[in-house]
Amino acid sequence: MLNTLAIDPDYVEANLNTAAIIMNMANQALMDLNGDKSVSDADYNTRVETIKADMGKAVPYLEKALSKDPNNTNTLSNLKSYYIFIQDEDKANEIQAKLEAAR
Repeated sequence: MLNTLAIDPDYVEANLNTAAIIMNMANQALMDLNGDKSVSDADYNTRVETIKADMGKAVPYLEKALSKDPNNTNTLSNLKSYYIFIQDEDKANEIQAKLEAAR
């Protein structure tokens, strides 16, 4: 995907696929963390913050895709999921409104 983006940074599908890879890796890290019962609360919170930062790396790809295809419900859904995860209710609601308008 990244090679494709080097050639055409506006290619919507490559941006979406890159974002999906990043988000899937972060989701897997979160599932692994949640399954590890030996993690202290402090370590858990630190690792969740790292996962949030890692997942945030998908946002520029989602925003790029959205700028080229503003009614793409997959892009909007992924952005909404990210904002819910980082507990940014205002942004999640903003994306939800765009999602409803796109349907």
